[in-house]
Amino acid sequence: MEVVLGIVVHAALEQLAVTGLPEDPSDYIEHARPYWRAMATEHELTSTDVDRVVSATAAQLEAVLGHSEGRWLLTPRHDSRSEFALTGLVDGSIQNLVIDRTFNDPETGERWVVDFKTAIPHSGISEEAFLRSEISRYRPQLERYGAVTAALFNQPVRLALYFTALPKLVTLTA
Repeated sequence: MEVVLGIVVHAALEQLAVTGLPEDPSDYIEHARPYWRAMATEHELTSTDVDRVVSATAAQLEAVLGHSEGRWLLTPRHDSRSEFALTGLVDGSIQNLVIDRTFNDPETGERWVVDFKTAIPHSGISEEAFLRSEISRYRPQLERYGAVTAALFNQPVRLALYFTALPKLVTLTA
């Protein structure tokens, strides 16, 4: 079910980044539910799990759209890309990558490379411990994305994870 949740949330985020942010997030969520349900139904889930995916998607999108940093990440920009597929040479091997969100920040001149995560801390695990674990887990992937993106766009790169359920933007330090 978690994989399908990730697929549906990523599709919704990609759509928002392309079409723009809704003035009324509640109205957007209500109208998007049938689309999310259709996407979830394409996978082998029980009807109960489909309902859970749709509810979790709605909760995560509500959190993102109510969060200033989430809205900032999704703001359409002329040079932004969502679900950006690249092939590059990383550590001597050809790799196919898909970057969830990338854009240039004109204030800093940095190219942001953002990976969206729908995971939440399990019961009994603090948010701080969860974030440390996720950063450690996804740092190598983001560093690969950053290396290819820096070469492609010829500019400094800022790497980040954005946790849609929390909502929380975490930038990675070198």
